[in-house]
Amino acid sequence: MNIPSIRLYGKRKAQILTHKGICSCNDRCVEIFSIAGIICVFGKQLEIAEITDEYLCVKGIIDGIAYK
Repeated sequence: MNIPSIRLYGKRKAQILTHKGICSCNDRCVEIFSIAGIICVFGKQLEIAEITDEYLCVKGIIDGIAYK
C-alpha cells in the first residue's frame, strides 16, 4: 500500500511522497490528494516548487500540515 509520507525541512519546505495530485492551490493553502485523504499545507507565500509522479514539494513559510 502507498501510504503518504511527509518530510519537513524546517518551516520552509515540505515534501509529500506518494501523492495523487493537487486538489487546490493558492499562496496560503495547498491541498493534495492522497490515498489517506486530503493533505493540507497551511502557511504564507506557498508555491509548488516541484512535482513528479513520486512526490510533490511545497516551499514557502509553512505554519502547519493537517489531514481533511
